[in-house]
Amino acid sequence: MILQSEGHNIFSNLSSTEYSDLMQLLKQSILATDLTLYFENRNTFFEMVSNGEYNWNVKAHRDMCRSMMMTACDLGAVTKPWEISRKVAELVTSEFFEQGDRERSELKLTPSAIFDRNRKDELPGLQLEWIDGICVPLYETLVKLNPKLQPMVDMIKANRANWEELNKKRQRSQSVSSPSSSCSGDSTETSGCTVAPCCSGDADGTPSKPVS
Repeated sequence: MILQSEGHNIFSNLSSTEYSDLMQLLKQSILATDLTLYFENRNTFFEMVSNGEYNWNVKAHRDMCRSMMMTACDLGAVTKPWEISRKVAELVTSEFFEQGDRERSELKLTPSAIFDRNRKDELPGLQLEWIDGICVPLYETLVKLNPKLQPMVDMIKANRANWEELNKKRQRSQSVSSPSSSCSGDSTETSGCTVAPCCSGDADGTPSKPVS
C-alpha cells in the first residue's frame, strides 16, 4: 500500500525484471526470520564459515548469509544494553503470556514455559538456554565474517552473565523457601520476570541482569 501511494514508490525507476527480483529477495528475507528455517540452515552456514569456505562472490553463500543476518536482526534486542533489552523483552513477554492465557482458557491446553505466566520463575533459566542455544552461536559466527561485530557478542555475554546471576539468586531463594511459598510465584523477585524473547529483572526494574 505504501509503495502504491503517490510519492512513496522508491522502486519506481526499476525495470519490471528488477522489481520482480527485488520482491522475491524481500520475500525470502522475511521468511528467513522463521526460526524453523534458521535451524535448517544454520549448521551448514556455521561449518562453512568455520572452515574458511565462505565466499562473498558465490550467490548461494550470500543468500545464506543474508538469511542469517535477518535472524540476527530479529534477535537484536539480546545485543542491547540492559535497560533497552529489558524493555523490549517485557513487551514480548506480555504478548507471550496473553497467548498462553488464551491457550489455557480457550483451547484447554497447558502453555509451554515461556507462554505460561504461572511459570515465570523459570524464565531466567529459559533465557540462558535461549542465549546459549540460539543467539551466541549465530553472532559469534557473524563475527568471524566481520570482526567489527564483536561489540554485539560482548554485550550478549554481559547480558548472559546478568541472567546467570539472576538465575542463581532465584535458585538460592527457592532452596530456603518453604514448599508453599516457593510454588506461589508471587515473590518480589519473580514479579518482574519477562521473556526474551524473554527478559527479566527485579520488581524495581534493576537487573539481576541482562537479557533479551
